[in-house]
Amino acid sequence: MQITEALDSLSAASGPLADRVSKVAAKYNKTQKSRIESLTRLAYLLYVINENDLAEQLTAPLSKIPFENNYDYWVWIEASLVLNGTLARARGDEPVYADALARVLAALNTGNELQVTVKRNTHERFIRGETLSLDKIQDAENEGDFVTEGNQRVTYLMSLLKIQFFDKPEHYPHEKIKADIEENVVRINEIIGKIGLEKLTPFK
Repeated sequence: MQITEALDSLSAASGPLADRVSKVAAKYNKTQKSRIESLTRLAYLLYVINENDLAEQLTAPLSKIPFENNYDYWVWIEASLVLNGTLARARGDEPVYADALARVLAALNTGNELQVTVKRNTHERFIRGETLSLDKIQDAENEGDFVTEGNQRVTYLMSLLKIQFFDKPEHYPHEKIKADIEENVVRINEIIGKIGLEKLTPFK
């Protein structure tokens, strides 16, 4: 599925998904990249508030967009693959999870020998949690800025779910990643309770 086809299918959505998509701020509809980014972030917010069916409906077409060596796009398509695969696995659909994992790994192994080596080294650091940082979250907490904290925590959640997606407990134990994800989801929901869902990106 090409980018235009995937985005058109979501624009034509009906029911509760259409209602959620229609509330995405207009500024995110200016380019294909910003639309993919905003819809992916929306999917993660839906996951946070336990609207998993809608999150899966949203990530399914985005997950079908092929890797074309454009990392500005791929970082968000990959995030959709991660969430779609995670949700599929949670309901026992291992083939969908396995396909998502295979596509992410295929992109990781694309390029010349040096490029692949660099990407693999970066990937190994990532799945060990070495690139995770709470600095921006803590700064927002200290300033009492719930909007920034909420948005930063969604970004952090994307990283945590990606680490979990690769299922490498020797690098990041299952219980730890599960606890970190749960703690983050609980805090985002607390923030939503204080300021409302639509104060967060991509609604604002």
